[in-house]
Amino acid sequence: MMVLSFKSRVQVVVGMVLILAVPVFCGCVTQSNPEIDRALEYAGDNRKELEDVLGHYADSLEKLEAAKFLIANLPYHYGYYGAELDTVESLLKPIMRLRDIYTIDAEKKKRWESFPFFSLPRRRDVQEIKASYLIDHIDRAYRQWKKRKWNKNLSLEDFCELILPYRIGDERLTPWRKTYEDRYATRLDSIYDGDDVLKACQVVMDQISKEGLGWYNDELSTPHRDALSLLGNRVGNCRDDCDRYIYALRACGIPVTSDHILVSPDNGTAHQWLAIRDNMTGRFLPCGYDEMPLTRDSIAWDRRKKGKVYRYGFGVNRERLEIMGRVENRSAGTAMVRYPLLRDMTSNYFGSNTVSVKIPSSVREAYLGVYAKGKFRVVDVGTVSGTGKVEFHDVEPGVFFFPITVDDAGETHLCGDAFIVNVDGSTRTLLPDTTRMTAMTLYRKMPLTWRHRRWMGENVVGSVLEGSLSPGFAKPDTLLHIREPLRLNYMRVVLPQARKYRYLRLSPPDGQRFLLAGLSLYAQVGDAIPLRYHVRSRLPDYFKEEYLTDNDLLTTYTAPRDCRSIIMEMEHASLLSAVEFFPRNDDNFVWPGQEYELLFLNGSKGWQSVGRKVATGHSIQFSAPSGALYLLRNLSKGKEEQVFIYETGHQKFCIDLPHPTIHLARLTGF
Repeated sequence: MMVLSFKSRVQVVVGMVLILAVPVFCGCVTQSNPEIDRALEYAGDNRKELEDVLGHYADSLEKLEAAKFLIANLPYHYGYYGAELDTVESLLKPIMRLRDIYTIDAEKKKRWESFPFFSLPRRRDVQEIKASYLIDHIDRAYRQWKKRKWNKNLSLEDFCELILPYRIGDERLTPWRKTYEDRYATRLDSIYDGDDVLKACQVVMDQISKEGLGWYNDELSTPHRDALSLLGNRVGNCRDDCDRYIYALRACGIPVTSDHILVSPDNGTAHQWLAIRDNMTGRFLPCGYDEMPLTRDSIAWDRRKKGKVYRYGFGVNRERLEIMGRVENRSAGTAMVRYPLLRDMTSNYFGSNTVSVKIPSSVREAYLGVYAKGKFRVVDVGTVSGTGKVEFHDVEPGVFFFPITVDDAGETHLCGDAFIVNVDGSTRTLLPDTTRMTAMTLYRKMPLTWRHRRWMGENVVGSVLEGSLSPGFAKPDTLLHIREPLRLNYMRVVLPQARKYRYLRLSPPDGQRFLLAGLSLYAQVGDAIPLRYHVRSRLPDYFKEEYLTDNDLLTTYTAPRDCRSIIMEMEHASLLSAVEFFPRNDDNFVWPGQEYELLFLNGSKGWQSVGRKVATGHSIQFSAPSGALYLLRNLSKGKEEQVFIYETGHQKFCIDLPHPTIHLARLTGF
């Protein structure tokens, strides 16, 4: 969902750059600055407000430079406004009260999930922001910068980018600094007075966690949510959590930003995490999500392939402007890599490298692409040599990349062979050998991520299903006991001896909560229609017991966190011979009765079909040219699919390939 917000911001900000059509500084502002003059001119009727800010700090050099930094970049920032954004908060807030259900009410979601939030009124900061707002903001940020011992050597330029900004994205402006200071800076003052920024950061992050965090929901595509709403409403996605942390940390004088995946090579979504500037080492330390702890010693690996890593700044990036100047294609397809506020941070994580790829000599402009959501997506701009080659700089090893072109309508097209940069720095081109066929047994059409493995592992290992003729379970029989992680998204158990039962008790593993996609009971082993039952345990009605029997692997039954078992009751005592258990999953496994097509990438010929088959089990077999990049497509249902190679008898998505060590020593510089 977040990527839609980012696209909208990109299109508007790129348009602003074209309107201003001038190079913009990359850092704090000098005394004589044409960018200030242009911002004042663009401010129109709001010009006096900005001039009042500059006049207010005429006798304070550092604060004046900070004011100039903000004002010079004002034309590139704006927010969306409207009562509909209050509705977003009212839709999400009830999830905090429910605690165990992370979804919006179905009827309300149906009404609002397609609402065009990015068509709401958009107000440009340069034409709206008031002097009093900027002055209060600058004074508070400056006071925190100078007050904190860990900022002793923090430069003015880093202060401007990492503590000073009054906004993060396209959210509504609110007077957030005082509120966040009162809640978090005051608390920090009472606990820690040292000079280690990581210790200070941990105090603030611990406080936020104690107040409540973790109600993940990405069902709505909206602009950034405003700072004060995020403070009181802890439901949202990774963007919302990062924004909340950034507001709190900056309010405490802690230099912080966020790093981004624009298009994930695993699932095509966007993602972001925090990057803290460490005063002890000068490095930026990634943290905040999926096993990225706040430490100087760990390997910063969240088990996500990234492809390219970018950082969003408040000030315009000169290098990105240079890229914009040489990119002729101005379609939506290239907008993200022409975004003037982005900085390419990939080399900080994976080191620097250069890849040279063959393309037709007629191609004038080529881009680095990943395959996501059914098409090639642009993640960087290449440098075309004019001799039938394009160079790409700083890419993550172990990811499938593609040289692509973009037409005037924004559609992408392959213009060369897929490739991988290996961990040792060598490049592997993926070319099909049509003279040598490979027999394949395929199980999935999407990567099996660590999260999916958790759903099929620790979330279910230790689960027990018992049967009894009495509701008291005086002498229960154990029907199912999951002792090891599941390899597939279901487990079928044929009971050693069929017996009659009326009541069943399902208990999750110790320390885990219920997360089931389904549970089916069969009177006879060969039956196609399962026995009917209902949940006897008294639970709030928002726990949808029909999710246990709706034959939909994408719905998940859950129960209160403190519920250690649920009792189910059949209509009458019934013979039970077999049980099928379905853990929470993404429904991207091969499924019996569904039709699949295997395709391989054949250079300039594009995707070519090997054939179509209906699966008769939980795997499917094909024979295809060896050495290629493949795609398994479900023709019966679903849209998710991702490319893979086939080696040593196994599918290998890029998440399964060796990954480079992410060296914290590289994480330097803004």
